[in-house]
Amino acid sequence: RIGSRTNTRASHEEKVSEGDDGDDEDDDGDEEDEDDSSHLDMGVVVKFLPRIEELRLTYGVNDCGMNFAWSLFNFTPMDCNRLSAAVERCSTLRVLHLERSHVDDQLVRKLLSRIQKHPTLKELSLSHNKIG
Repeated sequence: RIGSRTNTRASHEEKVSEGDDGDDEDDDGDEEDEDDSSHLDMGVVVKFLPRIEELRLTYGVNDCGMNFAWSLFNFTPMDCNRLSAAVERCSTLRVLHLERSHVDDQLVRKLLSRIQKHPTLKELSLSHNKIG
């Protein structure tokens, strides 16, 4: 277990939590004005999980200390781009849980547009988000 802001749990009960790798651009080439060190780039994680079948994610913070900002608790457009790119690379992923992450309608549409043709993904859980 590595300390930082985003908790991730893979199907074989591995827990990973770490800061970002410092990419400044999302996959669409648009620069984001947000602090991109707030959440983990899942692409870094999935490289080490080549046979992952289930992934449970909650975007939030463990300890923000004096640097509190409500934006730390949200699933951002950059998070969406990075997660969808990571999911596209997971050829064995069957189940994705993205719960309690303040995902809104716009980000759901963006995520679904990227992962809808995934060859093995059969279940997507978006419970307890800001959809609708």
